[in-house]
Amino acid sequence: MTSTPKQKGVLFAVAATQFAAPFMISSVGVVLPVIGQDFRASGVALSLVESVFLGVHAMCLLAFGRMSDLTGRNWIFTAGVSLFCLSTIMLGFSPTIHVMIAIRALQALGGAMQVSTGLAILMDAFPSEERGRVLGISLACVYLGLSTGPFVGGYVTQVLGWRWLFFLCVIPCIAALAFSFRILRWDYRPSKVPFDYSGAAASTACIGLLLSGGANMDSPWGLPMVLASLAALAVFLRIEARRENPLLNLGLFMGNPGFALGNLLQFLNFLATFGVTFLMSLFLQLGHGMTPLQAGTVLVVQPFVQSVLAPLCGRLADRYPPAPLFTTGMLLTMGGLGWAATFDASTSMVSIVVMLVVMGVGIALFVSPNMKAIMDSVEPRDYGVATAVTGQMRIIGMTSSMVAISMAISILVGDMVLDAAAFGHFNRAMSFILGGSCAVGAVGTATSLIVTRRRNRAKDRL
Repeated sequence: MTSTPKQKGVLFAVAATQFAAPFMISSVGVVLPVIGQDFRASGVALSLVESVFLGVHAMCLLAFGRMSDLTGRNWIFTAGVSLFCLSTIMLGFSPTIHVMIAIRALQALGGAMQVSTGLAILMDAFPSEERGRVLGISLACVYLGLSTGPFVGGYVTQVLGWRWLFFLCVIPCIAALAFSFRILRWDYRPSKVPFDYSGAAASTACIGLLLSGGANMDSPWGLPMVLASLAALAVFLRIEARRENPLLNLGLFMGNPGFALGNLLQFLNFLATFGVTFLMSLFLQLGHGMTPLQAGTVLVVQPFVQSVLAPLCGRLADRYPPAPLFTTGMLLTMGGLGWAATFDASTSMVSIVVMLVVMGVGIALFVSPNMKAIMDSVEPRDYGVATAVTGQMRIIGMTSSMVAISMAISILVGDMVLDAAAFGHFNRAMSFILGGSCAVGAVGTATSLIVTRRRNRAKDRL
């Protein structure tokens, strides 16, 4: 089926914004040392540049997702893209590290507004038989942003300087904004249903404490913050269970195994795979003597495969049941992680590239069918909340992955400087981490197989 010009415009606008926020998360992390030198900033201040963005982004997703279901999606999306564009340009002119941190919070707010509504707008714009394809294109952009951010960020900083990273990143967002003004009607409508402010506050506190505590597990207040996040979660669940019009309808989880399973697998997939790029970058530089630019060039293989195959896998999800597809994707991903856990200094470049291809194929097979299964499991009135929840699962999985990696390296490598002389210690830590990631993938695969099998048996009995 041929898409209309309006549908193509919606797809471009959403895909561009789905790329922008993850790209900002991953690319800025690479250039932080250079930013720190320019501003003579402390390590704590530099960490806030990333953690403030990640925290504000995750904390606001659910609130904006619910608000979009109540008052209209297009206006929140357009306002979010506008704020993201403006704040991104402002970051390029930041005079101090503290101003940069404040602007990053604004950028995260805009990012949450566009990410929490983008996929819901796609679901509204395309019929069911095309949703797998367009979700595949959009979600390929998410992975593309996460995976190419370190390479592009390092290259742009090396050639033009770190400020140009923000100036260049805003270009696709401005194009998306132009399409939004042209094709998305302003759909704000006052809601007759009251917004759940207490639930939003509890949700925000829960996510904020979890991310802050997870990122500071090596400090005395890390564990207490994580425990406090669990208390906030209990309060949130109690509030939502009693609300007539809750921020998050708990029935989406308790009465909908497809939604619950899809989000669990979303979390496990990011927990298992997000740190691979970070680990392999160090592996190539320490064990194979590559420069950051050379290592980044090799690592582009995985996102390239994902970006090519994700839309094709989405088409498959339009034609066939998605569960076997995303389960196969998790099996391939698990195989790639297990293989990478055996790598050492003697591993050939061919093996490394083939492993990255296997990972790319596995992630592509997982992401589009899984997202289609999640969105098909809810009613259109819940698209905004469903999109927000899946976004939170991704961010929590990413954060948990990096926390686990940091803790493992701290325990197994210690205070050693990560250079060629320390490669042996790092290699052992990497093998341990990737072996654990493979185990996480195995749990996800087993869960998917068991639930799918039970569901098929229930259908057969009917």
